[in-house]
Amino acid sequence: LLDCAHGATYSVAPKVFEELGANVSTIGTLPDGVNINQNCGTTNPEFIREEILKGEYDLGISFDGDGDRILLASNSGKLLDGDDLLYILSKDLNEESGVVGTLMTNKALQINFEEMNIDFCRVDVGDKYVLQKLLEKNWFLGGEPSGHIICLDATQTGDAIIAALKLLNSLKEINFDVDKSVEGFNKFPQTLINLSVDNPNKIILNDKFWSEVTHIENKLGEKGRVLIRPSGTEPLIRIMVESEKENNAENYCNRLADLASKL
Repeated sequence: LLDCAHGATYSVAPKVFEELGANVSTIGTLPDGVNINQNCGTTNPEFIREEILKGEYDLGISFDGDGDRILLASNSGKLLDGDDLLYILSKDLNEESGVVGTLMTNKALQINFEEMNIDFCRVDVGDKYVLQKLLEKNWFLGGEPSGHIICLDATQTGDAIIAALKLLNSLKEINFDVDKSVEGFNKFPQTLINLSVDNPNKIILNDKFWSEVTHIENKLGEKGRVLIRPSGTEPLIRIMVESEKENNAENYCNRLADLASKL
């Protein structure tokens, strides 16, 4: 099942997969000039989850409007984001190549790569930064949780159809069983709060706030992390906490948001 988000892939993607022998059903292939990403595509992943459960599909592939993001859905309705996809694709890496993620990449993926002896590094949020680091290190694979996946061994930029083909190539050995492909990989629960503030820099530079951040990071240890980012376009501060335990992620994130709102 392909969800083409009424966007750039609506014509090409079905033809590609049909020519390769897949039985393809499509949704989101009726662009009218204004309905791109409208209640469909990777920005609305629940759409493909609902649709795939209605039919007898092996898997679902969801693109975004401009065709550079991808998410997978299993036939049971499980949704795989960019971190899951990097986990799958990393199994095909050669020994010389590592993986580039971003500040938003789940800590569990980083730990998994360490256990697999795969080099990993983080860059700022944005696929352009992922691409820059890949070129710098002469690596091939990188991406973001949002579904931007870059496979430089097959193309020179982020391309969701190319990423989908690479993923299908990895999945064919397990009969395209998406659920099986991520067995044993469990992302850490993550809580994100976007807090409206008058001056994000005032909070970021506040000693009391950073003392609390450090305290929480020490509590989490290697099994979690804290990420504080000001918005580049709005008066917002983004507070994210990951932890093995969901309650910890939520409680610590709320604690930091409450402190920030009082500063």
